[in-house]
Amino acid sequence: MRNNHFLTIFTLLAFIGFTQPLTADDITDIQVMMKKKISEVTTLIQDKTVSKEARESRVETMINPIFDFGLMGRLSLGKTQWKKLTPEERKRFSALFEERVKKSYISKLDLYTDEVVVVGEAVQVKSRIHLPTHFITKNKRRDILYKFYKSKNR
Repeated sequence: MRNNHFLTIFTLLAFIGFTQPLTADDITDIQVMMKKKISEVTTLIQDKTVSKEARESRVETMINPIFDFGLMGRLSLGKTQWKKLTPEERKRFSALFEERVKKSYISKLDLYTDEVVVVGEAVQVKSRIHLPTHFITKNKRRDILYKFYKSKNR
């Protein structure tokens, strides 16, 4: 049961990875960055000498630069519904969406036990970079595919 909850963390990350507009000019950079971020988060959540509050704050700081929560919110709501919102409603929705995603992710950190995350080789697929990742626990392997958009802002 605990392993399924921890898997939820990485399933959430797969969704986030699909919606993020990172600069993806160099496939190797994406792969190295994700290996580093996953390793940093895993190391931090294994360190029981760090208080729960400090761990949660540091994890949030680690993941914030990676994810475009505004884009994630727009994509989750859908183009038709997004267009119906006023600018103020869009701002409010985006803020609530970001808060909910972060809370969901952070709430699962204490469920980590001995799971292993293996980052595969990144590949260019049309205008995106795909990064296969494998979540391994007790002889079970679950595949996760992160998809990165190239940033239009960088």
